Amino acid sequence: MTKRNCLLVIVLLAAFFLAGCKTTEIVGPSGETQAVYSWGTLKATENKPIAVVNASVLKAMDDLGLTVTMKTADSLTAVVIARDSQDQKISVNLTSLTENSTKIVIQAGSIGNEDKSKIVYKQIQTNLKMGK
Repeated sequence: MTKRNCLLVIVLLAAFFLAGCKTTEIVGPSGETQAVYSWGTLKATENKPIAVVNASVLKAMDDLGLTVTMKTADSLTAVVIARDSQDQKISVNLTSLTENSTKIVIQAGSIGNEDKSKIVYKQIQTNLKMGK
């Protein structure tokens, strides 16, 4: 390999690996950060018990027309895996942080899809506000 080809390969590899490094904050109406999307996953914390958040996740999947392929839950963790009409996997992992606080991690697709992750998160928030 010539120096030029070697340099080209290094630049292309760097571009590939650094393309997914973008971090996006989802900001609420009063300016507070509600969630952060980075490295293919959306992460947020809700001040609700895990059972309430899990029910909202399951309703969000139904509201969005996603097919739930797996769901498990206990008092500490919950996992919901669904597929969209393009057969893209969407996973939502919940972890109970305290009695009234739950961590949400959403990943759409194998390397992450920011738009789909945000849509799922917004629907979960809508359901939580409605008490569903």
